[in-house]
Amino acid sequence: MQQREESHERKTDALDQRERKLSARERSVEQHVKSWKRSNSKQLNELERIARLSEEQAQELLLSRIENQVRSEAGRRIRAIEEEAAKRPMPVREKSSRSPFSAAPPTRWQRRSFQLYRCRMTR
Repeated sequence: MQQREESHERKTDALDQRERKLSARERSVEQHVKSWKRSNSKQLNELERIARLSEEQAQELLLSRIENQVRSEAGRRIRAIEEEAAKRPMPVREKSSRSPFSAAPPTRWQRRSFQLYRCRMTR
């Protein structure tokens, strides 16, 4: 008899727990439905407003929105690049014996023509 009562209690506890989970799910679904309805009504209102616009006004609205999106994306990318650059150390240039304004070393063709020129001058 006592085993039956314990079994019955376990079953009722399990059913209570299932009920609580089910009611929590129902609340969650209701919140999602309300959120979806709000979002849907906002979109519908926006579509109605846009439908009343002329073609030029609609193009201007669309272009301004795209421009804002592009500007914000560009700003994000610039910030990311600046942060990445700030993390890396600046490279140190090695000092060279030549100044940056000195001429580059002569090419083989330039050396050969100079040699020919020098030979002609010595005759």
